[in-house]
Amino acid sequence: MSRSSRWILIAAAIAVVAGAGTVLVAVANTADPVPLSVAPTHRPSANLTPSASATPSAPTTPSTSATPAYIQPDAATLATLPDANYNAVISGLLDAAVAASLPLLGETFTLKADLTPLYGADRSGAPVASLPFLNFLGARTVVVPVVVHDDGWAEILTPSRRQLPSASGTGIAASQTMAWVRTDQLVAGAPVRQHALVNISTQKLSIINTADGTVTATYSVGVGKADTATPLGLTYLQARYRDPKQVTGHQIYLTAAHSSVADRPFGPDQGLVGLHWSAVNTGAVSHACIRLNAAGDNAISKLEDGTRVLVVE
Repeated sequence: MSRSSRWILIAAAIAVVAGAGTVLVAVANTADPVPLSVAPTHRPSANLTPSASATPSAPTTPSTSATPAYIQPDAATLATLPDANYNAVISGLLDAAVAASLPLLGETFTLKADLTPLYGADRSGAPVASLPFLNFLGARTVVVPVVVHDDGWAEILTPSRRQLPSASGTGIAASQTMAWVRTDQLVAGAPVRQHALVNISTQKLSIINTADGTVTATYSVGVGKADTATPLGLTYLQARYRDPKQVTGHQIYLTAAHSSVADRPFGPDQGLVGLHWSAVNTGAVSHACIRLNAAGDNAISKLEDGTRVLVVE
């Protein structure tokens, strides 16, 4: 694939402390992982710093209204778009707050093309970003739909921010984003039959059969501190990996969500939210991450990438 995003996992010694909720550097076992800010080799990730004048839009309710005939952007146009990666801030993406109130789907997809155009509120206008065929680990990007329409469009959750909290004017920004994509750009994947429900007030994580709502298991978890709260809403598991310099003997499970109250609550962490094992795994103890005990870690390890994670108060 001539335009695939190629990510290089570098064992960089970025100094961080416990609780960040992100991936890919050396920290102690009680720390939350941090991803390396390595741009794809095919071009730089654009719009990493949004304009201070940007303001968050109201959550967009999925619509079935008719749109003009679709015209696929050419390769030159796609090459100018920012990649919707974990470290990008793309103002044209939509606030996904409404997704938490919609029925959970079990569908997942991957992508047909190296770069797939993403659209904001105006599907008849220009695309606002592209979604790479490969994620930052070099694995195929998992696409998680919120709604699949019968007009050739789907709304999907996206792994980028649309605004930094510091640029919002209120100190609060959307933790999860979404965008429109053409369904003919997607390849159907295996269905995901379970989801994770995290209750912040009870500090519990439950594994639930999505079809009938049956709770199969519940575990105690650690959650965000008062000033770096775990963000509420719907997100999903986008990737996982091992890094013994961060968490010995356990994987790190990265969601597509970001802190809604801090740009980088744990140093160079991009504000990402993850689930991972920690020796300190109860109470309000993290910088937004969900900390797992050994049993909870084992349960999450059995869930596929693309599994929805719903966080409620």
